[in-house]
Amino acid sequence: MASIETMASIETMASWETLWHLETFGGVRTLILLALAALIAWYLRRLSKRERGEVSSLKLTANDLSATPDEELVNTVIRDLLDSCERTRQGGLFPWSAPDMYRMVANWSNPQVNVYAVWVAVKESENGGIAGMKASPSGAFFDLAADGFAQIGAAACEAAFRAEDEEGFAAAVAAEKPLALCVEYIRDNADAFASE
Repeated sequence: MASIETMASIETMASWETLWHLETFGGVRTLILLALAALIAWYLRRLSKRERGEVSSLKLTANDLSATPDEELVNTVIRDLLDSCERTRQGGLFPWSAPDMYRMVANWSNPQVNVYAVWVAVKESENGGIAGMKASPSGAFFDLAADGFAQIGAAACEAAFRAEDEEGFAAAVAAEKPLALCVEYIRDNADAFASE
């Protein structure tokens, strides 16, 4: 003779099978299929936005860049690059699959990477020095920043930064003014910073 527990589990299975096989609109099968269809539609919509470039494109135009005063240019470009990262994160297929900042920056053009890495290095060194930068999440950009200093023409900054010489780097930044060099670099490579 079957135990009471076995009979209860058979009845439960029978009730789930009954729900699954209901042919009415309110059946579980219909609800599951509708939920699945909605999930697929949402996924495809996000995917198509990403393919059309609506998610991660720059917003500055060549006219915007030429009209921006020199003293605002670096911050304007950095804001546009960071906004493009935020659009990329929001446009990801799933919120938890958004790439980290280093991976997003690695997909930028070389001039964009150089300006961003130099900006990060200068701003981080103002707050906590080179050691503070290396200990923070921005430390991932250390090598990119050193290369960026070389690319924009700040050789003394590059040497002091690579050597992790705090005082030498501060003196080099004061002498070479790498953010001012970034302005010239952006103007010379404007096509890399403007949307098509």
